[in-house]
Amino acid sequence: MPQICFEQAFKALTGHHPLNWQSRLFNEYFLPGRIPESVNVPTGLGKTAIMALWLIALAKQSSIPGLCDTRLPRRLVYVVDRRVVVDQATTFAERIRSGLMTPACAELREALGLKEAQNLAISTLRGQFTDNRDWLTDPAAPAIIVGTVDMIGSRIFFQGYGVSRKMRPYHAALLGTDSLILLDEAHLIPSFVSILHEIRDHREPYGPEPATRELIPPLRVLPLSATPRAAGQPFRLTPEDLNDDIAIKRMTAYKKLEVKEFKTVLNASQLAQELADEAWKLCHEHTEDTFKPHKIVIYCDSRDVAEKTARALKAHSSAKQAGKKFHTELLVGARRIRDRNIAESRLEELGFLGDQPAQVPSFLVATAAGEVGVDIDADHLVCDLVAWERMVQRFGRVNRKGSRDDTRIVVIAAPPEEKPSKPRYPSRQHIEAP
Repeated sequence: MPQICFEQAFKALTGHHPLNWQSRLFNEYFLPGRIPESVNVPTGLGKTAIMALWLIALAKQSSIPGLCDTRLPRRLVYVVDRRVVVDQATTFAERIRSGLMTPACAELREALGLKEAQNLAISTLRGQFTDNRDWLTDPAAPAIIVGTVDMIGSRIFFQGYGVSRKMRPYHAALLGTDSLILLDEAHLIPSFVSILHEIRDHREPYGPEPATRELIPPLRVLPLSATPRAAGQPFRLTPEDLNDDIAIKRMTAYKKLEVKEFKTVLNASQLAQELADEAWKLCHEHTEDTFKPHKIVIYCDSRDVAEKTARALKAHSSAKQAGKKFHTELLVGARRIRDRNIAESRLEELGFLGDQPAQVPSFLVATAAGEVGVDIDADHLVCDLVAWERMVQRFGRVNRKGSRDDTRIVVIAAPPEEKPSKPRYPSRQHIEAP
């Protein structure tokens, strides 16, 4: 019988030791087959690693008969609201699969029932991405499916995008039963969370026929968020979790907040210029013509402002003083796969993804596409004012590991620009006949 050590397995799968909250979630919930109502953990503390917790717990439950009354689902479905985050979650899942192939995870593979040449099935479902269908090959084998809300939701409701009519019931069955659905940044998709809870809590109208209901494992749902909305008893950090050295460093990371307030409305061009000005100011060291090689992220509420800000940065007077030695990258939604892959490579090259320090001033201008899920880590932040939930997500993208003692956050606060109202058209019953 395989002897699986959680700490060793987690290190082999992820490359680092588990944090205290991850160990507690594993031992108190996943190992006994329990699922909390939600997991509310601050940004930067490794919520994506729940994939590894599920896999290790599933292996231990399989290797020790009678360990728990309720077995974890054999499929994990990781749902995110941003395409760029789907790619990052897939990368993390593939890292777990690579770790699973190492000698240190031989017993883990055996407990999961994976043969010598058999890989953990990983499939990505998002727009403009071809499903490799690995998760459909063997319904009895463990699998990780990563996808967007529309791709996962449409399949659960028998309307899968790009799925033939004959295959739609198979997709719905495999996603709607014996699956654990993790909803990353669940506060962004409250309607989808409510629908899944409805399906989970009412198996009689939505689930299998009564004769087979007790034999078919149910759907289970786990929302993840740093800014929760749901009621109930969520899994939260405890004082013991905050005694973890890494957690302390990240939770107490230095971030100085400054608000630059305007009494009058700023149009898109004016707001973009203010954002560019403040970003360049953060690069000044002691004199006007000396710049620190900082990584600065600039968040904009609209794509129009983001594009104007990127242009303003390149045309700024400080850019001329810095010569050609600075970089600007734009991260917005609705981009082609090739463009997103190029942008991701650029972010790694500039140090916004990973620990690499910037060699010259580097600016990342992003819309909401870069606010949640993406592991962006900058030295400083400049942004416009949005709802508090989004501000929390933005603040979590600077000094994530707590290694700096000079991080600054500058918020441009101005009254919103009034948008022209849409013309109202009379209803048919009020249109007089000629």
